[in-house]
Amino acid sequence: MLATNEKEDFEMMTALVPKISQPALVSDHALGFVELMHLVEDAKNKRLISSFYAINTDLQQEIAINNKDVTYKWRFNTQGVKEAIHFINSLYTETFVIESESDLDKINCNADIKLLNGMNIETSDSGGSGVVRYFSEDSAYNHVDFIFLKGATVTQKRGAA
Repeated sequence: MLATNEKEDFEMMTALVPKISQPALVSDHALGFVELMHLVEDAKNKRLISSFYAINTDLQQEIAINNKDVTYKWRFNTQGVKEAIHFINSLYTETFVIESESDLDKINCNADIKLLNGMNIETSDSGGSGVVRYFSEDSAYNHVDFIFLKGATVTQKRGAA
């Protein structure tokens, strides 16, 4: 049966792969594989990955995810499934270093920022406004000047303004 477009191809693949592969796996593998399939479907819908395939035969056991022009491959076993899940989850976050004041516009609300002095702060309001604010332990609303943020590492959910 041939699908007429890429979405139908993907839907056919995700519908068939678990039915073909799961019986050969023990329960821990199957649970991880089901989680992986849900993550793959969501990442595919959000265009974080462009393709996915899983092969579990006597000759080849492989999981592959294509992200843009790069294909990442893992063995089709418990560890490979865990690594593929970790990889997909990593696509939902981004990390960058604040080098200029224009980088402040990229910082989202609830971003984690590690300053050069080792202090960690979580933004409570930023949202691309170019101003970083956070709540301190004494519940004060604090503004952080660029001079203290330069060189800091920001980790945040991708696209979560």
